[in-house]
Amino acid sequence: MPIIQIGTNHYEEYLRDRLFFELAFLKQDGIIIEIDEFQKGDLTVFDCQLRLDKDGLDNLDFIFNEYIANALSDVIINNIEGELLEKILKSKYKQFSNLENREIIEMATDRLNFLISQEDQSIISKIQRKNRILLEILDYLEVRNEMSLEGFVQFRLKDYLSELEVSIDRAVDDFIVEKEYEEFIHLLKYFIDTQETKNELIHVVKFKNDHFKLLNEDGMVIENTYLDENLLSMVDCDLDYDDLLISALITAAPELIILHFKEPVSIIKPLKNIFADKISICLGCEYCNLNNLNELD
Repeated sequence: MPIIQIGTNHYEEYLRDRLFFELAFLKQDGIIIEIDEFQKGDLTVFDCQLRLDKDGLDNLDFIFNEYIANALSDVIINNIEGELLEKILKSKYKQFSNLENREIIEMATDRLNFLISQEDQSIISKIQRKNRILLEILDYLEVRNEMSLEGFVQFRLKDYLSELEVSIDRAVDDFIVEKEYEEFIHLLKYFIDTQETKNELIHVVKFKNDHFKLLNEDGMVIENTYLDENLLSMVDCDLDYDDLLISALITAAPELIILHFKEPVSIIKPLKNIFADKISICLGCEYCNLNNLNELD
């Protein structure tokens, strides 16, 4: 009868649980696998042996190998991957605190699982990663029946480890950009809180062309260089109107701001971050439905 031995130095609990979990499904199909466990120095070895051939099945060897491969790939993805990410992070980037390391690892995991950038084709999803590892294990078991779990990961899963390293590198880049942005927002908020108020109330109106205008409490347009249509039309480049709006509001120094639009969120979120309690969103009024300046007359 086929026998496969799997050794591990650190993951015996995870491996034991997963092997017996998978075993329960095979028992339902009349396939019996016996698992013996013993110590070999620092190594915990699981001796897995197919004991019963079910009548009518001529691919039991493949089913047996797939059982082992499924259990091992699950342990690698769900239990070892996090430790691998942490090891890569700490070996390449030593400047971060434990809390920052946890944030970066979470960001790297999100990237791996397509929770951030689904356009990044160099990083595959969790299910795809597991399937690829499973196939690598099946190939290995075609020629060998003994395996060191940690050794297999280190020497046979080079591409997988490269994927993890890429996810860490990009998560670190994202983390640094995010922290720089937070610091920038903090400085802006400090400046806004300490500057002298120039306008008690400003209405921010958004037209269909996605341009903005600032109105004072009397409904009069507040002239502002950042939002000047004539100047903007003369500039031969792609402008970020969101940034221009933020600059215009900082220059106008309002005590209160009412936004007469609910989209896009990409501008509302930074406005709330910067101006905090000064910001409110109108639930609906004549300013919310303006198409152009002529309608103000």
